[in-house]
Amino acid sequence: MKYFKQISILLVVFLVSCSDDFIDLAPISEGNAENFYKTPADFESAIVAVYNNLQSNNQYGSSDTRFGGGFYALMEVRADDAKDGQAGSGVGKNVFEIDTYVDNPLSSIIEGSWSSIFKTIFEANVVITRIENITIDASLKNEYLAEARFLRALSYFNAVRLWGDVPVILNEISPQEAKTLTRNSITEVYKVIEDDFKFAADNLPISVTGKEGRATSGAAKAFLGKVYLTEQKWNEAATILQEVVGKYQLLSNVEDVFDITNELNDEIIFSVRFKGGSFKEGHLGFGTPEYTNLLAQYDVVDKRLALLDVVSNSNGSYPKKQFENADGELGRDFIVLRYADVLLMLSEALNEIGYQPNGNAFNYLNDVRNRAGVTPFTSTDLTNQAEFRKAVLNERRLELPLELHRWFDLLRTNNAIQAMAADGKTVEQFQLLYPIPQNEINVYNNPTQFPQNTGY
Repeated sequence: MKYFKQISILLVVFLVSCSDDFIDLAPISEGNAENFYKTPADFESAIVAVYNNLQSNNQYGSSDTRFGGGFYALMEVRADDAKDGQAGSGVGKNVFEIDTYVDNPLSSIIEGSWSSIFKTIFEANVVITRIENITIDASLKNEYLAEARFLRALSYFNAVRLWGDVPVILNEISPQEAKTLTRNSITEVYKVIEDDFKFAADNLPISVTGKEGRATSGAAKAFLGKVYLTEQKWNEAATILQEVVGKYQLLSNVEDVFDITNELNDEIIFSVRFKGGSFKEGHLGFGTPEYTNLLAQYDVVDKRLALLDVVSNSNGSYPKKQFENADGELGRDFIVLRYADVLLMLSEALNEIGYQPNGNAFNYLNDVRNRAGVTPFTSTDLTNQAEFRKAVLNERRLELPLELHRWFDLLRTNNAIQAMAADGKTVEQFQLLYPIPQNEINVYNNPTQFPQNTGY
């Protein structure tokens, strides 16, 4: 059962064009918002609508067979694995600017992703605010709250890594209140993210039946581990990630992870679900960026290399791991987090806590390497913490390409400027964050209350 089914009523806060007010609280239907949030069925529809935002072409979806979607440009093309290489016009020009660090605060990609992320946050907040005043079963209430807070945390996690300081909004707010918003510090944003994922971990089910693809406690714990890793809270990251170990498993054949006929396999922790064809819940392909430098990083026997082979059909050409042989809109899910990522994160956290020759960090790293068919590492190969740290970062590059991890991995490990220099691009410190959309800055028109990021 798809959780992204179309619903006829979307009675939620939504972000409109920033040429008007920052937000518009009017319901986008002819229904009555005050009469809508009354029953469990109402909140089921409302939470489905929040999930639905993740399908947006400005987030994990794709509206262009060459350029992909907003996140694909901001999180993948930005890094050293994938290149656009064609200036073009329109969306193509915006992607090229992101790829070449000629960032434009008027970029439709940057503005579109900002708007879609905060639309998700606002809609999650409507659920969180309205459900407090409804009498429903306590466990069901906490489950809906946990889903809303999971989605809010994921949205803030993306926002803070893309723009740094962003407004923290924890309740449904009025247009008047929206005009008083300021940009909260990165520290304050991460506190909200941590709290939301903790609540989700404690209140979401271990698994779901009939709602496959919805957030689970394991997904919340895995994301919380990634948050801690980003904050360099190594002990906290190791502790929570160890709770995920054994709850999922690596498939024996890495190509099976991306089998279109088995999308919710045992390695998938959280994915954005799509349904192609005539259901209008699909997307176009993500295209084939130029990634010659990436291919050169693989050992010829690495089983993951074949996943980057280019395959074609009437829709275009795609890397094998993203390919779907179908006409019209594609229905391939987008994998946001999978178990191999957890093992590599745990390996990294344990090494940062303290290098141990042939210790558990080696074991988790080698689980991934063994599946890929490449030689496992020993302490003879990686003799100290620094060498192990470099090996894990490279393994993430080989295991997770085109899955929106590389740019954030480079940021998190303070390697972005160096890696891009090796790729022939000069990047300044301020360019590690994107500009706030100019239309957003114009709405407030107050550099003290809502300043632009430095350098733009």
